[in-house]
Amino acid sequence: MTKVHVRLRRSYAVGGLEKKRDRRVQIPISPPRGWNGAVRALRAIALRVKEIHNVANQSQALRARDAAALTSGISAQAADETFMVRIENVSAANALKLSNGKTEPVGVAPVLYLVHTNRAPLLTSGEPDRGKGLEALAEDGPTAPLEKSLKGQPGIVHVGATDTPVGASSPGDIWPGQAFEFKVTAKPGERLTFATMFAQSNDLFYAPREDGIALFDASGKPISGDVTSQILLWDAGTEVNEEPGLGPNQAPLQAAPNTGPAEHGVVRPITEVKDGFHYPTVPEVLRVTITPGPAATR
Repeated sequence: MTKVHVRLRRSYAVGGLEKKRDRRVQIPISPPRGWNGAVRALRAIALRVKEIHNVANQSQALRARDAAALTSGISAQAADETFMVRIENVSAANALKLSNGKTEPVGVAPVLYLVHTNRAPLLTSGEPDRGKGLEALAEDGPTAPLEKSLKGQPGIVHVGATDTPVGASSPGDIWPGQAFEFKVTAKPGERLTFATMFAQSNDLFYAPREDGIALFDASGKPISGDVTSQILLWDAGTEVNEEPGLGPNQAPLQAAPNTGPAEHGVVRPITEVKDGFHYPTVPEVLRVTITPGPAATR
């Protein structure tokens, strides 16, 4: 048995330029005897070269297929998904039972919302308000100061607000049976946070936990359904609480915005506050649902 050394040259394109690669292979053959033996040896060499060439082509095709699949997967992951968010007031007409013997439903103010990648874009539980506009939203309802301060900040992908109830022709709070709706787009890894004032309070607001709501599950699939369980009623810690629905310094009753004694407290869930007042649970006031839609470009 002897070995024949063969050099194979392949051409391929990289970035529109033709490249060449040489490969040296050894092909074992039996020593040829006479003319016929030499012909058989050449045929054996040609057949072996063809086999090597076919294997190389198959490997190249597999690499191209895998690369295309990877690129397709990355593109699919990078595509923005559209979500419809609905915040509905489901409170009863007598949700607030007042000390004067009367009852009231709960009003829910216009909504500020944001898509983000950072952990706590609005607040840190147990720490004072950051002075970026959350105090104004929690005490009086306006979203503009907080919206302005958040735009362009690191980790903030998009900020928006909605102030007109579904089916209404003008801005306003939502009352039982009414809802706010808004659309956001997001990529895997991005989260949703929103904030809206509990109208008959001094500085209470509804919002998710400080890290927001994950819009995609661990596999990258968009979430869908009722997320009310992820919403809390927060106390901003900026104004002393009065009885909900009767406080003279609450938005529906106060003579002007930003009235009432300052509290100098911390932001925390109302369940941690011992002020002697009763507050409806979140599910007694709100139903929050998220519905994914077709992929979209932000």
